[in-house]
Amino acid sequence: MLECTADSQQAFPGQGQLKPEQAELARLRREVITLKAERDILKSRGLLREGGAVTLAFIATHRGMWPAGWLCEALGVSRAGFYAWRTRPPSVRARANEQLLLRVRASFHTSDRTYGARRVWHDLRVEGLACGLHRIERLMRHAAWRARPRR
Repeated sequence: MLECTADSQQAFPGQGQLKPEQAELARLRREVITLKAERDILKSRGLLREGGAVTLAFIATHRGMWPAGWLCEALGVSRAGFYAWRTRPPSVRARANEQLLLRVRASFHTSDRTYGARRVWHDLRVEGLACGLHRIERLMRHAAWRARPRR
C-alpha cells in the first residue's frame, strides 16, 4: 500500500495544484488568445466610426467566430445592450421608412430610374404623402438608387 502512495505522488506532484510559474504561464496564454482575438476584431476598418446599429450587426454576424462577450468588450458595447438590441422590434420610424421606401421605389422605377430625390419627393407630395426632401435623399442613398440621365 505504501508503494502505491509513493507512486501516485510521483505521478501527480503537487496534488493537483499548479506551481506559481505554471499558473502564471496558463494565465498569460489565455491573455494572449484574448488579445489576438481583440486585434482581429478591431482590424475591421471603420467599424467603430459607423455607429451603433452597424456595430451591433457586426457582433451578430461574427458571434460564431468569437464569443459575443469578447466582441462586445472589444467594440465597447455592453453585452446586455447587444442582447436587448437583438430582441427589440423595429421602431415606429424604421417601419415608416420601410413603407415610404416602397413608395419611393415605385416612383423611381416608374420614371425608368431617371428621377432623382427631388422629383421623387414631388411625386410623393402629389400623392398626398407628407415627408421631407432630406428623408427621401437619405432613403435613396441607403438603397443605392441614383438617377441616370435620359438618353
